[in-house]
Amino acid sequence: MQRLHDALGRGCQAAGLPVDARRYCPHATLVRQAVREPADPMPVPLDLDFEVGGFELLHTVTTPQGVAYRTVAAFALGAPAPSEPLA
Repeated sequence: MQRLHDALGRGCQAAGLPVDARRYCPHATLVRQAVREPADPMPVPLDLDFEVGGFELLHTVTTPQGVAYRTVAAFALGAPAPSEPLA
């Protein structure tokens, strides 16, 4: 994911677009705009153990009706690299 982030940053710079100077920190959003506390709060830190077979790059669009996500690209882990270079 770091390589993808770096490639996107280089592409943005080459196109004259601004690049966020903050350090990249991959994350998974578990709750967005929660309206109330859960009945049983999750322990912090959350101890998860799972395998990931791939990931998606999503474009987030905020509308008056809420948030919508559009898949920009999907990547399978352990699969051959895409035929087109990232940048």
